[in-house]
Amino acid sequence: MRNRVTELRRERNMRQEELAAAAGISRQSIIAIEKGRFNPSLEAAIRIARCFGVPVEAVFFPEADGWRCRPETGKGRLIAGQGAPELAHITYGGYPLRYNGGEVVAACNAMTLLGAAVSPEDVAGEFEDNGMPLLGGALGTDPRRLPDYFAAHGVTCTPCRRDRLPGEGVFLCSYAALPLLREVRGVHTVALRVTAAGAAVWNERDGDTEPALYPDMPSFLKGKALAALYLLRKE
Repeated sequence: MRNRVTELRRERNMRQEELAAAAGISRQSIIAIEKGRFNPSLEAAIRIARCFGVPVEAVFFPEADGWRCRPETGKGRLIAGQGAPELAHITYGGYPLRYNGGEVVAACNAMTLLGAAVSPEDVAGEFEDNGMPLLGGALGTDPRRLPDYFAAHGVTCTPCRRDRLPGEGVFLCSYAALPLLREVRGVHTVALRVTAAGAAVWNERDGDTEPALYPDMPSFLKGKALAALYLLRKE
């Protein structure tokens, strides 16, 4: 049995002991559930789901319904812009990658930044294998499904808030901004790496040939309406 307990708990800024008390089970049980070492009883699963305000099937699901991974080829690379000529042959959801591939490119770049290189072809194929929803043509993929991909590849996605930004690390950011609306586009997703020297952002614009550089994360987020922001850590 797989579960989303860790993800949902962090989204709600709950500590393990708080969830345990609310669900009427021990903290040790919560730890074991989150690590996949223990399957709760149906009654306990229902109580946990109620703590999150979601149906039990949104928290727990059979292993057979989990993410279907493709073999890792290790042929990944950082992609500065999804409009690069070498990506022209790749399609996703029936469209060329340059039209709706922001989430595909962001996932590819994030994995490469974490030292687990994957190719954009493999990421696009894996998204399609697992029914990643498209928001319609150039609007791309629903960013709320992206943690499913990363969890299947041993990467923890910790939700972040604009007013409580972590320090350095690899991040995934989905946002809306005025320039995107002018281009009749929706939410865009990018991978970025933040260090003491600043923030490097890959694929901020389709035609980028180098990562966009900012002094820090707040400078990059200025003028953007956040849809999702995750700190990524490889387990």
